[in-house]
Order: sequence, then C-alpha cells, then structure tokens
Amino acid sequence: MIQGADPREQMVKKEWLTWAGAAVVAVGVMFPLYNYWLDTNRTRTPIISPMQRAYPEAVAIMQAKCFACHVPDVEKPWYYPLPGAHQVMQADIDEALGKLNMEEAFGREPASVPDSMLVKIEKVLKKGSMPPLKYVALHWSTRLSDHDTAVLTQWLSDLKARKAETMAVWYPGVDVNHMTWRNQPVWPVPTRVPTDPKKVALGQRLYFDTRLSGDMTVSCASCHGLNKGGGDRLATSTGIGGQKGPINAPTVFNAVFNHKQFWDGRAADLVEQAGGPVTNPLEMGATWPQVLTRLKADSQMVAEFKAVYNGAIEPAHIQDAIAEFEKTLVTPDAPFDRFLKGDASAMNDKAKAGWALFKSVGCINCHGGVAMGGNTFERMGLYHDYFADRAGGKVTDVDMGRYNVTKVESDRHKFKVPTLRNVATSYPYFHDGQVTTLDEAVRKMGHYQLDRELTDKEVAELVAFLQSLTGHYMGTPVDQLK
Repeated sequence: MIQGADPREQMVKKEWLTWAGAAVVAVGVMFPLYNYWLDTNRTRTPIISPMQRAYPEAVAIMQAKCFACHVPDVEKPWYYPLPGAHQVMQADIDEALGKLNMEEAFGREPASVPDSMLVKIEKVLKKGSMPPLKYVALHWSTRLSDHDTAVLTQWLSDLKARKAETMAVWYPGVDVNHMTWRNQPVWPVPTRVPTDPKKVALGQRLYFDTRLSGDMTVSCASCHGLNKGGGDRLATSTGIGGQKGPINAPTVFNAVFNHKQFWDGRAADLVEQAGGPVTNPLEMGATWPQVLTRLKADSQMVAEFKAVYNGAIEPAHIQDAIAEFEKTLVTPDAPFDRFLKGDASAMNDKAKAGWALFKSVGCINCHGGVAMGGNTFERMGLYHDYFADRAGGKVTDVDMGRYNVTKVESDRHKFKVPTLRNVATSYPYFHDGQVTTLDEAVRKMGHYQLDRELTDKEVAELVAFLQSLTGHYMGTPVDQLK
C-alpha cells in the first residue's frame, strides 16, 4: 500500500510557511517605517560653513537627503554593516560619489559653488530623478517634497545672483544682471582680470627666466608655452636634464578660473602652484637658496623686487609675481564668447548644433563656468574602465589622481576637469597625453564619461563647437601666437 504524507506534518509545514510569509511582509513594511523614524530622528553632525550660515534650510535638506551618498564618510544607518546591506549601500554610495561629491562645495563661500555642481543639481531637480526610487524604497524620508524642491530651486537662483555680483568686477562697464548669458552654465571669458601691473611685469620676466631651474635650461614657459596652447604639446613634459615627467602639462591659459591647480588639485591657487615645479627634481630641479643667490646677483632684479614688494627677493614674492602674471593669461573673444553676447553669426550652424548637443548629452555637467572646466574633480572612466582599456593596462601613481592628495577612496582616478577653452590648440589630451586628436578625445569622453557611443555626425558637430572656443591673447588668436 502506498502511504500518503502525514496530515499533521503537512499542517505544520503550512503553518510554518504562513508564519514565514507574515514575517517577510512585516519586515517589508516595518523596516522602511523604522528607517523613516531613524532618519528623521538621527542626530546629524552639522556642517558649519559659509554655505550653511547663508542658506541653513537648503543645507539642512541636503544634509538629510543628499549627503548620505554624495559626501564621503558620513554617518551610516545601523544596518549598514549587515551582510547584503553593506554591499548594496556601498555600491550606491560609490556610484553617487563618482558622479557628484558635494563635500568641498559646502566649505566655500556661497557664490563660489562650482558651476558644474549647480548644473548637476539643477538638472536632477527639474527631472525629479533624485533620490532614485530604489533608494527611497528603503529610505522614505529622503524623498524630496514639493517644498524641498522649491527651497533648493530658490537656493540655486540665489547662488546665480550672488555669482553675478561677485563676477561683475571682471566685466567692467557691463550690467551682468541684464546679460542673456547671466543664467547660462557658461559665461564669456572676461577681457581682463584685475591685477597689479608692477607685479605682472616682474612675474612675466620670471616666467621666462631659466635661472629658476637647477641647470638654467628650463623656465615656466618650457612646459607652458604661450605659442603651444599654454602647454608643451607633449604627452608628458620634459624637465631638467631631459627627464620625462609622468603627466601631461595642463594649459596655463585661463588657469586663474580654476578652483585648484594641477591635475590632482594639490595646489590651492596659482601662487602655491608657481612654487611646485621649481624644486621638483623632474621639472625645474632647483633649490630655493640656489635660485635666490642667482637673482640677488642681478642688480636690476633686486631693484625691481624692492620697488614692487618693498623688500628682499624671497620665494613667496617670486611665486606671487609669477601668479600675478598668469592671471593675465585670459583668452577672450572666442567665436563662442561673441555668440553668448548676442552675435548669432559668430558661430556657424554646425558649431551651434554642437553647442546644443554639448548640453543635451551631458558634457555641460562637468564643463561649466567661464573656463568650461577647472572647478570640479571627476572620475576618469565613470562608466567604463579607461585604465584597463589603455595600451598596456598598467596603472601608475599619477593615475590615482585626486586620491594622492586626499587618500579618500572615492577620489581614486579623479582628476580636475580640464578647461575646454582653446582645446583645439592644447593637444595631446587627458592627464596621460595619450590622445592626439580632438575627434578621438570626443569619442572617448562619450564612451567613458557619458556611456554613449557618439555617431560620426555628433562627433563632427561637437568638434566644430569646441573649435569655436579658441580665443585671443592680447588681441591675437591663440592658434596664431608665435
């Protein structure tokens, strides 16, 4: 006789499945509810900064609803270490930090928040795409309410107005509040930046002075030639004794608009940057005592320093003078600048199509501001592994980028976004100088940074637009400087 299953055993199994199902439902409902309570009652460490003091409500909203993923090392919920939860949440955080790190912006003065960051925040507010639904499902309190969106939208509008007030000094005689480009993510390059003429004249002499190098063969201009797009047109620069450096020389043109200097941002400003190469053994390879001895033997140089700085020749004064000269290396009056100012005929139809495409595909998310770059750090290979695909596949120390300065894991392979001003003249491209043509650079940026395979037509339009960014230095087009 074939015996059936024990009815009592079947009943126990049925009851067990019922209770298990009820437990799953309970967890599915109670877990988000509990997390909602946790999020709304958790004590958060405030960010005391100019931004918080100026816009407390906007910063409070971002602290509660954005910073968890877009600021490194913030407080994690209690369940973060649990198996499964840790992997899922860390993946979300890594992805978010790769696309937008809000940390540095909130230590700055309100008007100086990077244009690229404002573009990104404004974009997601308009689309309502942040926070993503998969995140809100477990963190209900992070959903942006209509009030939150209104507050942040007003915050963005106020920042733009404050920016206009701050930058007005660069546009003498122009009422920036009535300019059509006032609310654009890109502003025209100003005709000048306020400087001290005496310091500029002294700094210009020092910029071309080979006495600042160990063997007196290399000057600042050796790696940053004004007749070579502000760089040297080499994959990596050549320093004292013919030594090859590990990284491409970024253009010095419009560097005054950068938030920080060098690819990894290790220098806070032009003054600090001017001192780095002098003592770098691979670059100018000198010592400051050596440089000072040489310059002090020059009576004319001694007299100039006394007249300009009312004192002796010192490293700080040398750096300050060079930086003051570099502030003058702005390149206004590009066709695109004239277009922004209202001259519709300044760009041809292909370049105009490229400008529209530049905004629609997302290039503008990183290349905003006057210099169209230089104000944020972005990961090289946001969607695909650039370094694995590069010939040889070897990753060097300089490939670590911003990580070398901060030692923050999310900064690995992040680099300061290069300016696109005069980009047609500042080849080769990228921090490693591995790309020689603008067409190839555009294609690679589409693939690695936008996850988009651009068509030949799109590449041609974008290149036409980028060619319209070549400005003038002292009245001469940058590509015609001798």
